[in-house]
Amino acid sequence: MLTNLKVYIYPLSKDTEYDFRYQSRDIHAKIRDIRGTDELFFETLAASKFVTADPEEAGLFFIPVSFGALWADFSHDSKRIAQFMRGYVQQLREVYPYWNRTLGTDHVFLSCYNFKADASRNVLELKKNAIQIACSPLAAGGTQDFYPHKDITLPLFEGETNENSLCTSSRQKKTDRKHTLYYAGPVEENSTLASFSESWKSASGFFVSSLISEPSYHQRMYSTSQFCLSLGPSDRMLVLDSLRCGCIPVVLSANSFSDLPFQDILNWLKFSVILNSKDIRKLKRILSAISETQLKSMQAFVLEAAKHMKWKPLSNPYNSFDLAMYELWIRSHTTRYIRRNVK
Repeated sequence: MLTNLKVYIYPLSKDTEYDFRYQSRDIHAKIRDIRGTDELFFETLAASKFVTADPEEAGLFFIPVSFGALWADFSHDSKRIAQFMRGYVQQLREVYPYWNRTLGTDHVFLSCYNFKADASRNVLELKKNAIQIACSPLAAGGTQDFYPHKDITLPLFEGETNENSLCTSSRQKKTDRKHTLYYAGPVEENSTLASFSESWKSASGFFVSSLISEPSYHQRMYSTSQFCLSLGPSDRMLVLDSLRCGCIPVVLSANSFSDLPFQDILNWLKFSVILNSKDIRKLKRILSAISETQLKSMQAFVLEAAKHMKWKPLSNPYNSFDLAMYELWIRSHTTRYIRRNVK
């Protein structure tokens, strides 16, 4: 994979101001949701040995549009973003032969923001065919368009920054984790959880808190709890937080879990508890049934999985960038729409 995968990055176009190579960090610093995850990936890719200057030897073609810049400049207007991308893809069609060869299935774009496809052919092919690199958790409360057979997710760099300050010494031994379950989200915003939180408060080892602005409290609870709870797509950042702090994630959701990072590579069932939202009624019984041997095994896998959620140092093998490139390599070998005799 390291020697075979080659990516061609399209040159600067007439829409240079929305190209990653043109954007300054000042713009991304204003975007609270991302804090540079998309920019970090692009800069790492551009400096890597995966990039080729010869499009004829490329297996993938990268579209260097900064959706963060579009999102900021177009005032979160999804229709304007779709309109811009319609023109951008049309330019690719007219100037280069590569999009038309596969209808965009060997093209990659990076978007940690949600925008809806319009009825145009260009945008539909971009959304349905091209490989999207999204961020986990997905944008728009988890409603960002995402197709797991072709799309992948990156762990947010923001979460690592926060948890580096919270959990620098949090990799406690199992004996130091005296609490069973911890939830850091706002209880009052989840009616189901609220109905159980009172009974949990009286249960030994179960802690629920809405004090999400107190780092010292988080550090103490994340680093002394065996399990850390995440409810639904909007809570998915807590999954990454718990992994980076050595706490086994408990993920409850009525929806699919296709946006968890690196599912083609990591077996999430070995280091997390994934349940349907309805199972919250049985959560205490489910966690209590996990044996001591299984718990130790899951905790060991958590520490290994946490290494893959880190962006830096990039010199460490199997960091977030390495695993993302491996998933792109997998998708570069999937079935494509091949058009013959297209000039």
